[in-house]
Amino acid sequence: MRTFLFRQDIAEKYGVNEAIFVAVLVELIKESRDLCICEDGMWWYPCAIHEWEGKFPFWTARQVDRIVKNCMFKGIVIQRHYDGDERRRRGWYAIRRGVGYDT
Repeated sequence: MRTFLFRQDIAEKYGVNEAIFVAVLVELIKESRDLCICEDGMWWYPCAIHEWEGKFPFWTARQVDRIVKNCMFKGIVIQRHYDGDERRRRGWYAIRRGVGYDT
């Protein structure tokens, strides 16, 4: 069983679900540098929506999709597409500078 930790200040500003998602993204970026790309001073982690579902067993696919979109709408997370093959339905995610996380 995994323990999920998140920052209170991020939860108060953006919401608990968003704080959990961002904390996990930060952890993944730090632990998986070999999968990431560093561009524009930020680390980008590759992941498709269906892959996010496996990282959050307590959220449904719809919830994960909504939380990721909320994070982007609120300006916490940025998404880009770096894969050359358009059939790969994978986004690359980074924490926006100024949010308070150092990746």
